[in-house]
Amino acid sequence: MKVTLFSMILSAFSFGTTRLEFKLEGYYFPQKNKMTKVNVPALNKQLKKLGLDGLPEIITVGENPEAYWRVLKDRIEAANKALDREMHFNFDHDGHGNGYFYQHAWCYRGDITGIPDRIQTMLRNFLEEEQGILAIGAGSKKVIYDDSFKSREGLKRRFEGEYQTNIENINKWLNYKKSSDTALVMSDYGPQGDGTELEATNVLSCK
Repeated sequence: MKVTLFSMILSAFSFGTTRLEFKLEGYYFPQKNKMTKVNVPALNKQLKKLGLDGLPEIITVGENPEAYWRVLKDRIEAANKALDREMHFNFDHDGHGNGYFYQHAWCYRGDITGIPDRIQTMLRNFLEEEQGILAIGAGSKKVIYDDSFKSREGLKRRFEGEYQTNIENINKWLNYKKSSDTALVMSDYGPQGDGTELEATNVLSCK
C-alpha cells in the first residue's frame, strides 16, 4: 500500500491499544430533492487536482478522536468550498442525525476490553454526546450504565409493555459470553426516541 504524507498524518491519530473503525459515507444534493452518494475515491481524485487533501475511505479512531475529527472536518469544509457543494458525512452529526452508535457498522482493532473507554472519548466529536448507551459487553469486561441491565427482572421492569418487542436484543445481552471476541453495545435511540427501543450493535474484530 502506498504511504502518503496524508496517510501518515491520519495514522498519528490512530495509535492506541484499542481502535474503532467504520466506513466513511456521505451524500449531497446536486439537484433539488435528489440525494447523491459521495464516491470517496472519485472525490479524492478531484481534490488532488485542486491541490487539496483527500478523505480516508475507512475512519480509524484511536487515541485522539477530537483532533482527528477536526482534521477531517477541515478537509470537508475545504472540499465543499472548492467544489461548491454541501457534502455531509456519517461522522459529522451536526444537525444531520448521524451521531448514534447503532447507526454504523463497526469493527475494532487491538484490545476488546478498551472499547467502552474508546467510545467515551468519541462523544462530542464522532458521536453525539447523548448516546443512550445502556451497557457494553467487551470480552471479559462488562460495563453497565443502566442498572436494569444487571438482571432479566430489571429489564422487564424497565421495558414493561415493550419487553416482548425487545426480547431478541435483551436475550443477546443476557446471553453475552465474556469469552466472546465480539463486543456488544446496547443502546436506545437517545434523545430521538422514547426510551422503549433497544438496539444491540455488534462490534467485530476487523479483518
